[in-house]
Amino acid sequence: MFPPHFSIANLSTDTIKPTHDLSQFDCSQNDVSGVNDFLQLEALNYQDENMGVTHLFFYEDELVGFVTISMTYVEKKEIPDPKRLDYYGRKKPPAMLIGQLGVDNDARGRGLGRVLCNWSEGKAIELSSEIGCRYLVLHTEQDLIAFYEKIGFETRKPEIDADTDKAGRLYYLDMTFDMLHRYSDVSLSGVNLFAFLNKLIISWLNLISSKYVIKCDLLLK
Repeated sequence: MFPPHFSIANLSTDTIKPTHDLSQFDCSQNDVSGVNDFLQLEALNYQDENMGVTHLFFYEDELVGFVTISMTYVEKKEIPDPKRLDYYGRKKPPAMLIGQLGVDNDARGRGLGRVLCNWSEGKAIELSSEIGCRYLVLHTEQDLIAFYEKIGFETRKPEIDADTDKAGRLYYLDMTFDMLHRYSDVSLSGVNLFAFLNKLIISWLNLISSKYVIKCDLLLK
């Protein structure tokens, strides 16, 4: 029996390995993007090629969900509020991509999708303190847009998949501006709160100073 609501506290995680038994996991319900096939057939090779790391989530000993993450970048012109990065010039902001996210059919309706997103946000914050990661991004189907908007993702324009000719969207979560009010809901594996707040203040100062052509990157260092 699953709990009424999942939380990161009642889950264990592990990166995918050849020894994991994936045979009982099934997220094929309303799966129009091939997420279930990806886990069963591609995830291990994808990870071996350093194209993305798949993290498995277990309730007790049962696999209930997974997320595959990798690094990417975003086009400044596509982010929901490009004026935030006026001081950044024409550079392409670094980001972490949620490439795949799946919840077992029997575990749905218990908040697990939100938990997986929150865990991914925490991982992106952790990365941002070491290698730079301004955005968390994902592609989603039309029928899942409302779910991701409720969590806090936003987009600026639709994106069309040329291979499938299906409308999808690239959704963004700004790790600096959108995460502070969500901080207590995110799984942070060892990230330093002071370092994160320091990064937040620096980014705000940079945004303000860009109007006066003043750079404040080193102000709090």
